[in-house]
This record gives sequence, structure tokens and C-alpha cells, in this order.
Amino acid sequence: MKEMKTSKLFVIIFILIFTIKDVKAQNYTLITYNVENLFDADSIAVFNDYHTLDAYGNRQYTKEDVLTKIHNITKVLKQYNEGKGPEIILFEELESDFSPSKTTRDVNAQKFLDKYSNTSLDRMLGGGFNKTIADLPSELLLLKGMADAGLTGYDYQAGFSRMKSNGKPMHVQKCVVFSRLPIEKDKTKIHPIPDARPILEVWLNVRGHNLIVFANHWKSGASSPELEQARIKDAIVLRNRLNILLKENPNADIIIGGDFNSSYNQLTVMPELKESAINTILQSTGNEEEVDRGHSKKVYNLWYELPLNKRGSEVYRGHWSTLMQIMISSGLYDYEGIQYVDNSYKVGSFDGLNVESYDNAPERWSSIGSGKGFSDHFPVSMQFRVVEENNFAQKMQLKNPGHNDDNKWKPIPVITKKPDMSQAYKPEKLEDISLRQVKYFDKLFYLEKPISSKMNVLVKGQVYRVYSNNRKVRQTLKQNAGKSTVLHFFARLSKYRDTWEFVIDTPDYILN
Repeated sequence: MKEMKTSKLFVIIFILIFTIKDVKAQNYTLITYNVENLFDADSIAVFNDYHTLDAYGNRQYTKEDVLTKIHNITKVLKQYNEGKGPEIILFEELESDFSPSKTTRDVNAQKFLDKYSNTSLDRMLGGGFNKTIADLPSELLLLKGMADAGLTGYDYQAGFSRMKSNGKPMHVQKCVVFSRLPIEKDKTKIHPIPDARPILEVWLNVRGHNLIVFANHWKSGASSPELEQARIKDAIVLRNRLNILLKENPNADIIIGGDFNSSYNQLTVMPELKESAINTILQSTGNEEEVDRGHSKKVYNLWYELPLNKRGSEVYRGHWSTLMQIMISSGLYDYEGIQYVDNSYKVGSFDGLNVESYDNAPERWSSIGSGKGFSDHFPVSMQFRVVEENNFAQKMQLKNPGHNDDNKWKPIPVITKKPDMSQAYKPEKLEDISLRQVKYFDKLFYLEKPISSKMNVLVKGQVYRVYSNNRKVRQTLKQNAGKSTVLHFFARLSKYRDTWEFVIDTPDYILN
């Protein structure tokens, strides 16, 4: 009997040892995701695109669109951690509520979920919709939608914008951090930026270790030298804060993420710049070994983890860009506290979900019908773990360390698959009087039409704009505009704000 008890005790100890070992070996996932304007359901919005009705009285961004958008966001999040979702999410482009209520600011996450535990987001934005729900900010609606989808255990911290004298936010959008790891609310800081969205600083407790994350959404206009000056203001504020933190603790574990509206190699992409926010001011680098050596002011940009031809999180004018970025401090390379999982950086493009089938670009959001698509950005992610203090055996051994290969960089074109006739609709063969329907949105059409001087075509008695992001296509359109020449071309039916349009993605789509 005594031997049996001893044997059972040994088994229990054995299990505990390996359980503890597994816990210590756990990898945590952090993603940063610009969700392309998740607005709330009250129809009070600065952007006209997010009013319930458009200028002509047609339904536009309704509560049904909000529901579809949140469902689609959760589908992307469930691609991480075997459906459980990332431990940390840095969201960009959640609406700064322009109908703010004292009862909906800094709401306790668990109390909110408890209050609505007997219903679902589908019901809240359906038959149960009322003024109280309309007053909820987008981050709370998202929190509820995630919980309904099994993405549970999250607290959040919102980067609220400063208010104007009339009580309205100074900025349309904000960053919000969701985390399963405890948020130290008293250490949260919101850093205001002149004429730009604030930077959100959040401190997390990772099994007794401090992890500091910065959520960013810098000034837009990535290709504009003038607007680069605005981004420099963003970078100065962030760099100054990093300097303070690193002076206090040179080994501080810091992760910087978000939509920086500039390339990771901005000085290479825009050689006309004398300095850039990312490279010059923030001191983002591709020299991983330098950051790995420790006590560096520079931050390693994780885009350098990927091959040159795989670097892209969104598409701009027919080429891939890298606006979504994650950077890490040298503290994530030591053998104390938080440690980066080497080569874990990934772009969240998931075939059959948030990827366009014809060119592998992000399937962006549209308020057509009850909503369709995801975002004009792919999320990017990284992993980290906790290591034992002062255990040199856990010092990271870099494999294929990143290096500054900007001298080899070339613009990466989007490759559009050339269709054949069987893959496209022909308007004249359709019985529908109008093509302006959800079922035809983003579908491929084959047209044989002259282009008007205003860059329009007439299809079934309705006027559609003809547009392209491709420079060569635009040149061809201009050369033929206002002439009697009939162009034979493939194009996707789309809608930009209030305008229906046919989009020609590549010169190969024009057959004559």
C-alpha cells in the first residue's frame, strides 16, 4: 500500500514538473491589425461612408454592416493559436466615438460581457437593437463579437483622443489594445501628437515580467514627402519615450506595432527624403545582430525576417507596401523575462478568407449590401516567450539573422491572374436590368465599350466610372477617352463611396 502511494506521488510530481516546463515553454502571439474603419452603429460619423444612408438615401453602413465586419474580424483572429486567437492584439482604425457617453468610456470588460451574457451580438445588432446598444463604442461591440466566437479572456485599453471644446474627439480613429495578459491600467499612457492620432502605451504583466507595447497609427500619405514631416512628429514623441524607458532599464522589453503609413525602408523607397520618421528618428534597423548584442537604442524591424519578395501587408498602386510593422527592443534578445521567438514574424494572409483570388491582395472592406470583405491591410504577427532569469543557456541563438538589405530592394509588383472569357460576366447576356447589386459586386466582367471623355461607360442605361490603379492602364484610358474607339477589356465591378465603377487591374485586362 505504501509503495503504491509512493508510486502515485512520483507520477504526480513527474506530471507537475513537465506541466511547469510546458508553461515556461509557452509561446505567446501578438498581432497588429488595421481593420479598416470599424465604426459603431449609431450613424454619427465624420466619414460620410459610415452614415446609415448615403447622399441619395440608399442604405450604406448599417448595424448589419457592423455585425458582418465584426464577424469577419473574428474569422481572421481565429486563424491564430488553433482558433483561440492571439494573446495580444493591437487594433488600428477603431472609431473615436463622436457621440460619447460617460457610461461607455473605460468600461470594465468583464462587467460589460456579464451584462450582455444572455444575448448575442447578432441579437444586439438585430431585433434587440436599441438606443443603448447604438451608444456602445466599436471596441465594446468587437469585444462582445469576439466572446461570442469563443475568443474569450480579453481585457482592453483604448487610446482615446483628446476632446475639442465642443466635446468631440480631435481624431476620427483610435488604437485599441486587447490582451489576455493582465493590463496594468495605472501605467497606461496616451501620447498626444500634433495633428495626428495619439500613440497608446500599454504595460502588460507576463508571468511577473513587464512587457511594454506601443500601438501606433501614424499620419497617412506614405508617398508624400510633405506628410513625412507629420510622421516625423510621431516618431519624435515615440523616440523620446523610448529613450526615457531605456535609460531607466536598458533591458526593457518593448514591442512597437501598428500602421506607420510608411515603409520599413522609407529612405530607400523615397530617396528624395533627407530623413525619415522610421529610419532616421525612430532608428528602426534591419541589423538584428546589433540589436541582439544588447543595450541598443535601435529597434529591430521584423520585416527583415522575411525574404525581400515576401514583404508586403497591403497594396498601393499595383505594388506591395509594408505599412503594417512590428519592431522590438534589444531586451527581447536577452535571457531574462520576455524573449522574441526567432523568425516567428508572419503576414496574416489566409487563402480562402481575407485574400483576393485574382491577385492575392487583401480583400478590403465594402459596405455593399450588409457588408463584404475584411480590410485593406493584412495583419502581421510575432511570437514571444518567457525565459528564466540569468540562465545563459536560454540566450537566443539567431538563425539567419536579419540584415540591412535595402540596397537589394526593388518595388514588388502585384501579379494579377489573367482570366479567360468563361470567368467573366457579359452584361448583355444578363437578364438583370441593373448590375448595381450585391451579387455582382467585385465580380469580373468583360466589356466592349467606348470610353467617354469623363472616363465613364454606359452599361444597361447606367453610367459607370472606369478606373485603374495601374499607370499604364490609365494612360491607355486617357488616350481613348472621348473617342469612338471600342475598348475590349476585363474589369471588376466595384463601388468607391457613392460611385459605381469598373476597375481594370492590369494592362493585360485590355485586349486591344
